[in-house]
Amino acid sequence: MVPSDSGAQTPDTSTSAIRVTGRIATPARVAVACIPVLLILITPFLPFSTSPTLWLGMPAVIVWMAFTVVLTVVLLNVVDRGISRQVAQYETANGVAEGGEHA
Repeated sequence: MVPSDSGAQTPDTSTSAIRVTGRIATPARVAVACIPVLLILITPFLPFSTSPTLWLGMPAVIVWMAFTVVLTVVLLNVVDRGISRQVAQYETANGVAEGGEHA
């Protein structure tokens, strides 16, 4: 709860719940987020990147990079859902009603 301009207590936003729920950047979340980065970094060492290979009628490296971009989006959504679940569990355990108000 934070004081408002009128002096009355108002509920914190859900981002303040993140501050007290524990670590957000857990080793598992960091590892998941690093997978696309590692795939992009090893691209020059993969055999298809140095030869004129076509996948789906396009150069293999372009298809590979498109795959890593899509994978990045998917994995960051997985991480975000884990964080949202962590905040929801905190709010449920501490009696925070929907909308951020204390019950």
